[in-house]
Amino acid sequence: MVIQLKLKQIGSLFIVYLILVAILHTVLVVLDYTNLDTTKQLITHGIQTTGDISEFNCEYDDSFAYHFKANGRDYTSRGFSSEYCNHLYIGKEVNVYYVPSDPALTTTETPLACLIHES
Repeated sequence: MVIQLKLKQIGSLFIVYLILVAILHTVLVVLDYTNLDTTKQLITHGIQTTGDISEFNCEYDDSFAYHFKANGRDYTSRGFSSEYCNHLYIGKEVNVYYVPSDPALTTTETPLACLIHES
């Protein structure tokens, strides 16, 4: 009787585990699709401009911030790159790719390079 009870507990825990894995998988698929959709919009509608580095944190998380102008307004966005970060300085000019209808969709990589990283 004790063994049957233990097996039921293990079975219940296994079902909970499977449910959690399924939920996590769904979230990751949605996030990946969101990134892929952003990249698709950058490829099909994106235009190039220049911006400048306004901040960087290469020692902590390889992140940097950059400013650019689009549609007559100033925008700031963030990028991440361990390769790129070591060559940054405040004011350095960078290429920026953005979607004119939604300048929040932006990257400093060419949109095709983003697609390669996402696959």
